[in-house]
Amino acid sequence: MKQGVILLGHGSRSTAAQQELSTLSSQLKKEISYPIEEANLELTKPNFWDAAKKLINQGINKIIIVPLFLFTGYHVSQGIPRLIADAKDEYPEIDFQLTSHLAAETTLFKEIIKEKIDR
Repeated sequence: MKQGVILLGHGSRSTAAQQELSTLSSQLKKEISYPIEEANLELTKPNFWDAAKKLINQGINKIIIVPLFLFTGYHVSQGIPRLIADAKDEYPEIDFQLTSHLAAETTLFKEIIKEKIDR
């Protein structure tokens, strides 16, 4: 199975926010052997569908979606799962896998917070 990754941010009109997502994506591409696409849930392009189509056009048949959201709000609990369900309906031959949001990884999240405090 050939897999790729979508880094799914909220989306922002802020060029600084867009640049942060782009920088994160570029850095990960240097460390991870899978194709990585960045996407925004709303407000700006590329959106989820743009990123998914780009990966599918590369022959990817498993797409791992990493939601770059801190807490379980509307987007994490309803919006993104609904989007993934729609994607599975649109592309039944593709295995879409949604990872947990960032704060769900409490051990890692605690380490980030401790590092910020200790600076």
